[in-house]
Order: sequence, then structure tokens, then C-alpha cells
Amino acid sequence: MTIRDRLENWAEAAWWGRGGYGGTCIGSAEGRYRSKPREDDDAPPRRIRPEPDFDDADLVDAVWKTMPPKYKWLIKFLYIDNAPVTFICRKCQIRQNPKSLFDLERVRAEKMLEEKLVNRKFPEHNNVTT
Repeated sequence: MTIRDRLENWAEAAWWGRGGYGGTCIGSAEGRYRSKPREDDDAPPRRIRPEPDFDDADLVDAVWKTMPPKYKWLIKFLYIDNAPVTFICRKCQIRQNPKSLFDLERVRAEKMLEEKLVNRKFPEHNNVTT
């Protein structure tokens, strides 16, 4: 599973919440209560999406909390809020032109998160002796 897949899963888990559809959300990332939609007998059937992997989302959330603020908010705005790039650049103080600067910062934030996830999952790699 790539880091982007894991971040998409994290965003999906933040939307769903730990209790299924709505209810408590992964607190730091979303925090807003989403009520359960009312059932309508005449409504067409809804597409059922598979549940996200909440355990992996909790791990990503724990690592996300330890990131520097600039990269932390860049990831939140991008994956959970689906904010436009111009908004993200303004809030995270990234130059908007050329666009490659935003892409560079996005990749840097994703790599930083990925490295912290690997170090958290395999702590024996942290004690490398040369």
C-alpha cells in the first residue's frame, strides 16, 4: 500500500468515524460530528463503500500529530478538507508559482510521514550500527 493510499484511507476513516457512519471521528484530523442520514423508503439505494482500515488510520493519525505544523496542515487540507491548491499555498506559506513548488512540498510532506510510519512500525531500523 502506497503512502497516498494510506492517506486516502486516513481521510476516509476521518469521514466515517470510528463508530461506522458518522459519530466519533478521528479527533485531531476532523473533529466534526456528522449525523447519520435519515432513511427514506422511496430513495434509490445508496452505493455502499467498503469500510476503511481504522487501525491503519489510527497509526497514520498518531504519526500525523507529530509532524511539523506546515506539513501537518498541508496534508490535512489536501486529503481531508479537499481544499484548493491556492488556499493550501496561502495557509502553509508556499509560493504558488511555479506549481512545481507545491508538488515538491506535497511530496516532501508525504515522504516525511512515510518515514515516520516506517520507523514507528519497525523500530529496530532506528538502531542501525555502522
